[in-house]
Amino acid sequence: PNNPSHTVNTTTTLRTATSLVDDTPLTVSDLEPVLESIITVTDWYTLGLKLGLSDLELQTIAHKETDRKREMIVSWLETRSGSWSSLVEALKSPLISRMDIADQIMKDHLDDSNHTVNTMTVNTMKTLRTATSLVDDTPLTGNDLLPVLEYVIGVIKWDSLGNVLGIPAFELHCIQFDCYNNIHTMDRLAYRKVILKWLCTGLASWSSLVEALKRL
Repeated sequence: PNNPSHTVNTTTTLRTATSLVDDTPLTVSDLEPVLESIITVTDWYTLGLKLGLSDLELQTIAHKETDRKREMIVSWLETRSGSWSSLVEALKSPLISRMDIADQIMKDHLDDSNHTVNTMTVNTMKTLRTATSLVDDTPLTGNDLLPVLEYVIGVIKWDSLGNVLGIPAFELHCIQFDCYNNIHTMDRLAYRKVILKWLCTGLASWSSLVEALKRL
């Protein structure tokens, strides 16, 4: 059972951490500086996910014959929930791992002391969320796609992951076929599809993921 005092303390810590993060919103008028800062980022889709756009929004952009990265950033800026700090954290994600760009944005748009606090609080929030999920075994949903991906990517091959999570072999073959034409991002797309199928079963949780990995 959940400990009420622990829940209260966790909530208080999260509120305090959130208040420390630089969340000055960016707008569409910031489009060009943002695009210039990420000009060498090629995986716009994963960056979009890390910036909080939905898979459906990104799939819509992917089918457009246009500058998809630009379209993604416009959609992000239109939410008015983006900031330089959130862009930095997205770039530092293991799924993107562009520390060089993150560092440059910090120098150009964030002072070092603010970013130090931001990094600390974001990491604290992630740890608390993960710890809470592990304690109460709350079912995971599609909203948990990115945290799960960060946990498993590079630790186990996507097809082996699908096997231990109970994804049928023919579905794994379909995933491989679907991703074949995207050779440069095949593994990341395959990981995403496997995790999404698992999350849709309604049986996904952090503890069941840990148990599945133990069976390897």
